[in-house]
Amino acid sequence: MDISYYAPVENVTSSKNDFEWLVSDWSGCSRSCAGGLRARGVLCVRKDDKTDVGYEYCDELTKPNTVEACATKPCLPEWYITAWQKCSLSCGKGFQQRSVLCRQKIAENEWNTITNETLCTDTKPVVSPVDRNCNEINCPPEYVPGQWSEVNQYISRTLQPWPIYLLRTGLKLNLGSNGACDRV
Repeated sequence: MDISYYAPVENVTSSKNDFEWLVSDWSGCSRSCAGGLRARGVLCVRKDDKTDVGYEYCDELTKPNTVEACATKPCLPEWYITAWQKCSLSCGKGFQQRSVLCRQKIAENEWNTITNETLCTDTKPVVSPVDRNCNEINCPPEYVPGQWSEVNQYISRTLQPWPIYLLRTGLKLNLGSNGACDRV
């Protein structure tokens, strides 16, 4: 049986010219439109036998890209149902709406609204309802004092009631004035 091996050679110097970058094929694009990414492997290898030797042996300035943009064209326009708008009132039966828009994705998290709805080729979705009532809770009363009643100029206290109106509920209350009355 004959066994042979190569003993390491000492004091051999190598230059960057002895090594090169080896690249694999690009992967598929991560998206079909509006900007995706694709990747590939890059190794530093010996020129003579293509053995992987580590990045430090190759010239870093000539290293090929490992990632690049792809499918950068905008997507086809499509229908989009918006979220409900903010309610018009915080209490007392407000109103809110939503819409169906034709829009086009042009980049990650970036959309254009298309005014020519014929560019959205699918059938426009029927959304029901597109408007609704919201915040149907009663509003708290709002107190607004009415006019002072007349006070006899010789009496320092009055038993005459003065009105307070509860504006939002439409109630009218008469409350006694619990304090001293200035002379009129």
